[in-house]
Amino acid sequence: MLNGVGEREEAREVAGLMCADPDADMLPPFMAPLIAELDAANVCTGICGGLAACCRAFVASLRATTGTAIDVSQICGAIERLAADESTSDETCAEIMRTYERSLENLPNATVPPECHP
Repeated sequence: MLNGVGEREEAREVAGLMCADPDADMLPPFMAPLIAELDAANVCTGICGGLAACCRAFVASLRATTGTAIDVSQICGAIERLAADESTSDETCAEIMRTYERSLENLPNATVPPECHP
């Protein structure tokens, strides 16, 4: 699947109308799993579509590993606004995810959540 950071735009073009939020009642049954796969891979929304989930998972992992009380809304609120901004590139969102990933890799016993793999 065309799902690498540099290929997401092409993947969206290939997905075409399936990214246009089609009416589920008008689709053949085989299309629902394809659309679900596109959603899971953030093809239609781009990598930025998964950035907020990555931030929340990062904070949860950080809390579990360090026992630190961290305010999710304070940390992830800005990330959600950045991800929602149409001018934010997939490359920027991928770099933020990689930063979260590297931060957790450097903590003993920390787990990098799957949401944070660009």
